[in-house]
Amino acid sequence: MLFRSIGEGARALFNARLRSQAVPCSCGSQVSECPFWKDIIREIDSETEKFGREKIRIPYLPLLMGPIKPRTFQNQFQQFLSKTEELYKLVAKNAGCKVIVDSSKNPPHAFMLSQIPGMDLYVVHLVRDPRGVISSWSKPKKYLKRLSVKRVILNLLSFNFLSELLRRYAKGYLLIRYEDLVHNPPETLKKIANFVNEDAKDLDFLEKTRARIGVQHLLASNPDKYTQGWISIEEQTWNLSRQKHLLVSLMTFPLLYRYRYPFSKTFFYEN
Repeated sequence: MLFRSIGEGARALFNARLRSQAVPCSCGSQVSECPFWKDIIREIDSETEKFGREKIRIPYLPLLMGPIKPRTFQNQFQQFLSKTEELYKLVAKNAGCKVIVDSSKNPPHAFMLSQIPGMDLYVVHLVRDPRGVISSWSKPKKYLKRLSVKRVILNLLSFNFLSELLRRYAKGYLLIRYEDLVHNPPETLKKIANFVNEDAKDLDFLEKTRARIGVQHLLASNPDKYTQGWISIEEQTWNLSRQKHLLVSLMTFPLLYRYRYPFSKTFFYEN
């Protein structure tokens, strides 16, 4: 197998709460009992988990990215990177893969991976129309809680800005729009495969706008990860009131302009 997705691995490996009974592995097992993850989890000591949970976060990015760090912090960071490298080697060995796909999304985790000498980081920056993101987070789904409009907009602005900042640290950077992905999955995935200098021979699970999903071992991420069998790939509809549509459009205008989304629409999606 060339590619293996592990869900939000970099985020969940160092956060025991995300590996709790509320968020099992996508295979259906608790992470501590999952045949893929259980031995890997045992290798994570308390100091490594604490540093990852507390320090690999946006407020610490200036310190993490800065050229000068306090000696104690620098030593802890280097030890953390060494342990993370060991964990990802175990993941690759267990999966028998060459490319690990990690969808943690939070830029500090990607920056952390870029600092591991034995790892090549390629950033696939997936964006979506902010109005669609707002609509999606307005509806709770299993263990994912509803988020306020303010919280989602702050996340959108900070995550997208910092994701673009990762260009200077990654071996490669590729921007993909969600709308382009769902309208033409085969071509978009081939583009991503070529981006990491691999061919698309692993795409035999894909047929135009549907995909065959088998048993996976994804950490955290969307509850839809439990789906198996053939699934349709289509753009999710969204619905906002005119007032909220205007408000969100104004507050996210830099993203609309940057990623080529129209400021206004002549229609509204219906659920």
